[in-house]
Amino acid sequence: MKMIAFIALCGFVLLPSAFAGSINFEMGAPSDFNQTTALTNTYSVSLGVTFSGPGGNNGGAILDQGSGFGVNAHSGVDFLAFNTTSATLSNGGTPEGPETIAFATPVFNVGLWVGGETSGSTYTLMAYNSAGSLLGSTSILPTSGSWSQLTIGATNISSLVLSFNNTFAVVDDLTWNSNGSVPEPSTLALLGFGMAALAGFARRRRSL
Repeated sequence: MKMIAFIALCGFVLLPSAFAGSINFEMGAPSDFNQTTALTNTYSVSLGVTFSGPGGNNGGAILDQGSGFGVNAHSGVDFLAFNTTSATLSNGGTPEGPETIAFATPVFNVGLWVGGETSGSTYTLMAYNSAGSLLGSTSILPTSGSWSQLTIGATNISSLVLSFNNTFAVVDDLTWNSNGSVPEPSTLALLGFGMAALAGFARRRRSL
């Protein structure tokens, strides 16, 4: 009975648990677009998140809050920035949208903060599943010099598309939840203890 209980415990601790992910774009970024390139795979290995612009070398780039967008970063000092008319990236690309954010595994409850210096800029966030079907969308018009949050509570989100109708735009603090099966350190420790106890139990049975 003790052995069965330990096996049941090990099976329980390996059940998938909710994982909260976030990206605040902090990387010691420069203040000018011509000193960097569009954000792409910086977070693909560590978090399974990739970014892409509308094509070629185009797309949003991470800049320091001193880059002249009329608003400080929502957290830290860096944010994802866009300038669709008067800026060029170091590789010749343009920091323009729309911006696509893809997740290696489906997520739910996504959110991000948007802002900027110009009133009248509407941001729209759309969420899609792996088949490309629209799961939900939301729009917001932030006040000049402030931040507002866009959120979508759908499940099985594989990608997001962020668009805006203004020349300048800034994005910060992307968050999401996902169901992961990788145990936390405390769970791994408990599992190791259980396996060691099972091994000891087996040795005692053989010695009888």
